[in-house]
Amino acid sequence: MKWYLTTIICSFFLITNAQQTFSSESKKAIKYHKEAQRLFENRSNEEAAVLNAKSLKSDPEFIEALMLKAYIELAANKKTAATLTFEKILQLNPNFFSGNYLELGALYYQTQEYKKAADILQHYITRYNPQKTTRAKAQQYLDAANFSIQAINNPVPFTPINLGANVNSEFRDYNPVLDVAQSKLIFTRTIPDQSAPTGAREDVYVSFKQEDKWNPAYSVGAPLNSKLREGAPSLTSDGQTLILTICESYGDYGQGRQGLGSCDLFVSRLKSNQWTNPRNLGQVVNSKYFDSQASINSNGNEIYFSSTRPGGKGGSDIYVTKIQNGGFTPPQNLGDIINTSGNEEGVFIHPDNQTLYFTSTGHPGLGQSDIFMSRRQPDGSWGKPENLGYPINTHQSEWGLTIDATGQFAYFASDREGGYGEMDIYQFPLPEKLKPSAVTYLKGIVFDQSNSQPLEAQFELVDLESKKTVYNSYSNYNDGEFFVCLPAGKDYLLNVSRDGYLFHSENFTLTESKNLAPYKKDIPLTPIVTGVPVVLKNIFFDTDKFDLKEKSTSELEILFTFLNNNPTLKIEISGHTDNRGDKIHNQQLSQNRAKAVYTYLISKGITADRLSYKGYGEDKPIESNDTEDGRALNRRTEFMIVK
Repeated sequence: MKWYLTTIICSFFLITNAQQTFSSESKKAIKYHKEAQRLFENRSNEEAAVLNAKSLKSDPEFIEALMLKAYIELAANKKTAATLTFEKILQLNPNFFSGNYLELGALYYQTQEYKKAADILQHYITRYNPQKTTRAKAQQYLDAANFSIQAINNPVPFTPINLGANVNSEFRDYNPVLDVAQSKLIFTRTIPDQSAPTGAREDVYVSFKQEDKWNPAYSVGAPLNSKLREGAPSLTSDGQTLILTICESYGDYGQGRQGLGSCDLFVSRLKSNQWTNPRNLGQVVNSKYFDSQASINSNGNEIYFSSTRPGGKGGSDIYVTKIQNGGFTPPQNLGDIINTSGNEEGVFIHPDNQTLYFTSTGHPGLGQSDIFMSRRQPDGSWGKPENLGYPINTHQSEWGLTIDATGQFAYFASDREGGYGEMDIYQFPLPEKLKPSAVTYLKGIVFDQSNSQPLEAQFELVDLESKKTVYNSYSNYNDGEFFVCLPAGKDYLLNVSRDGYLFHSENFTLTESKNLAPYKKDIPLTPIVTGVPVVLKNIFFDTDKFDLKEKSTSELEILFTFLNNNPTLKIEISGHTDNRGDKIHNQQLSQNRAKAVYTYLISKGITADRLSYKGYGEDKPIESNDTEDGRALNRRTEFMIVK
């Protein structure tokens, strides 16, 4: 947590400049002090210190000179010396200037004397009832001090492990991100380079895991890296798209990289194992201010990032932009729950799409900046942030946390002792209460059933419980591959479609995989032809009923869209049962179920002359009725193109 002294210092100067008398009767002390104060106001701190020392030599108990001494010490970051000076001031005259209590409380907090900080800040608030702005700052420090006491008394498990010399270097290595399969680690490295505009380059590096060991990291090279500052990468779940930050002066960044501000967000895609030239995300997302540190969600439709643009809650805030119809929505501030009057940065959205990790200087914490987490609420909003606790967070600055897809391990950068360079990347097991939701992933290939050629096709996944589309993208146009990261333990509807083909639809449950092994499913698409039945695998009825269940809606909407997009097609809807029960009853049940689908499509606007329905009862089984699995497959609803 940072506390800038501008308000208190200004108050002190207003008092001392306006007063006619001083706490000292020494004319020599007052003369030296006035000149020292003038020099300090003009930022000539060393000269001010010399004269102020002469003032205190003439009168060691001169309160105004002692206060100026403390401010000069603070300006030089001499916190221990400033603490002793403020303690002496309050001993000499506790009521001279109430702001001294706030200054001393802040210093106690910053030097990890949390109990002293809490006591003196509580006294300050209760005894002096400061004005609103100053009271808010005092309360912020008091809350942080009380939190720190509790956190240190209740530490969380924390055993960081350095990733080793294959990843870390003698330089600064930081901002780690992983692909969902945990086989690729991408991070930022700062390298001295006198030919670079700032005397150093920030480049993107990559390391691949082999048999639980990280191979030697190497620069991804051009066109991703240049003489400029490229870093803070974020990967999509399939590892094929990267959002990164490029920083330089306004204007042309080189290599066709036109910038809008001091730092902008860019996108690059992996094609034939080569990253494309980074492209600016544009004016909707980027501003003329600092836009950086993006994190893209596993669905690939939301980008979270930090920005100093006007209209925020503090210095830098976290925003989110959504990817819709090939473009971006205007970034939305995550609001007061997440953002504060301080700085919120280093954002990371876990692949579960439900857990957000970020760094803050404004929420109660142990140091200048702490790492927090927030969980998405049922209404889509973000819950109250939770500090990750001590000793993950300390009195120093913690920043840039990444969690692997399993939620088992966290990765972060630190300059702690025992590393290989200025800053190293570490891994540690995540405490249970800080873990995100379990996820797994679905992968496969979409291909033409008639000739086995891979296809680019639209790929949609729907949460059957909420009926919300959780993923909507396309399989790869080169090899037909798709890769989707999803929360485990849920029922999903899968719909794959392409012009000129029958759609493929089914439902399945993604179960948690302990070793993150993928749920593999290849999808054959059949060209549109007559006479080929298509099973509607997500049409549901209660036993011996023909009322459509609510969770059938998603599948029915897919069928409606297919018919709407192919207005010349005519179909027959058919119902089928197993062979248990009365044959006549089964035929009537299947007829009524087919009619229910027919009626739904009519209600949506499909004309009756394009639809027919028929119940076949138990007459057309596709599996043996001797097993429960076979009978379940025979109980089905189908459609078939008849013209």
